[in-house]
Amino acid sequence: SAPLATLDICTWGHVVTQFEQRGKNIATHLTRYSIEEFTARGGQAMYLGTGRHSAAHRVYEKNGFGDYQVGSTGVIMQLEIAADFTARYFAPTDQLHTDELHIADMPRFEALINQPHWGVKSYSEKAIGPHGYEGQFLELWERLEQGLSRCRVLRGPQQQLYAAAWTSPSPLPTVAEHLRIFDCIIHPHAEKKSASLLQEVLADDAANLLVAYTAGPDTIRRRALIAAGFALEASLADHI
Repeated sequence: SAPLATLDICTWGHVVTQFEQRGKNIATHLTRYSIEEFTARGGQAMYLGTGRHSAAHRVYEKNGFGDYQVGSTGVIMQLEIAADFTARYFAPTDQLHTDELHIADMPRFEALINQPHWGVKSYSEKAIGPHGYEGQFLELWERLEQGLSRCRVLRGPQQQLYAAAWTSPSPLPTVAEHLRIFDCIIHPHAEKKSASLLQEVLADDAANLLVAYTAGPDTIRRRALIAAGFALEASLADHI
């Protein structure tokens, strides 16, 4: 999937080969054709999630994808079609504004959240540690459509996302009805402008008790949460 407004970045789906047709490089050629088609339309980077050391992983490696975020069972892979894409895509800028999240933002959201800056990507979707975030976006979007979550983003001049903040119902059925989870992802180049983003989302849940979770590497998240009024509740060594 690629947003029609820009076509610069995409989330690559699945390649499936019938069992009796395997071993003929069909998946390799289909992937290569898709990359060439995306590149011809102006595409600059592709992301995907797959199992580590799987047959699919080997297909993607043949086509230039490299491991980007490696977890215990899966891996997020990236193909930079344009040289130094990530550095240019997330370059420092003063042209940031708050906006609603859109379904077309799926590749942009995944490109942001799969950056190697955070220990907790999304507590709501249990994206914790170096595990990929891919299909979880659809879980978030389903909650947004049902009115169970609200998500705001910091959008850059090329529609890229530099930060996102959202609330979700607590995943624990025994907690108080008004307890909600607050998640936020803030790129280092957006830290100074993230306060307004967090305040907009927090204002929508002013009547609820909000809890946020963070981990060791999440220094930017912690600073932003404290500035937004969160206080340290508990701390566990080597845990969230």
